[in-house]
Amino acid sequence: RNALIAAFLPYYKNYHLAVEFVDKNMIRRKHNKNSRYRRAYRKCTMNRFNYFVTFTYDGKKMSVDEFKTKLKDYLSNKVKRDGWKYLGVWEGWDGSVRLHFHALMYISDEALPGENYVETKYNPVTKQMETHTRNTEFNEKFGLSTIEEIIPQIRYHAYNYITKYMNKGGKMMMSRNCPTFIKCGIK
Repeated sequence: RNALIAAFLPYYKNYHLAVEFVDKNMIRRKHNKNSRYRRAYRKCTMNRFNYFVTFTYDGKKMSVDEFKTKLKDYLSNKVKRDGWKYLGVWEGWDGSVRLHFHALMYISDEALPGENYVETKYNPVTKQMETHTRNTEFNEKFGLSTIEEIIPQIRYHAYNYITKYMNKGGKMMMSRNCPTFIKCGIK
């Protein structure tokens, strides 16, 4: 707060006006962050997401920009053609980790692409064997992917995972067919 006040002080006539501006905008930013979080969580609970999917960028297949546009185009086509719904957040956008996209998705059983298979590998970061379900089409098109079915008992853990990355500054992306509110008429 003090650093912001010092930065804005040259633009205001006196100290009190700079303090008022900084305080007002800090409250506004906090309100906007909380509103974004509530809206995202409402979207999570209003839609019947049945899969938690992570798409991880593979530098051998394409560039970062190609990955972003290919994934957006792919998801857009699946929404239009197969009735998918998704709500996801980008992680690694700032380059801190390998770019990947975490998404809650609704995919009907008939529209699930490729084949799912289970893979067990050693993870050098955690120094443990890990088992993940992968999808052949997602891996072929984008790089590494994990797909997990969301069961009712743990769905809130998936919702919290998505909103956690949103609060860390991840950019959110969602399909247009994800309602936030129930729309009905009253007679």
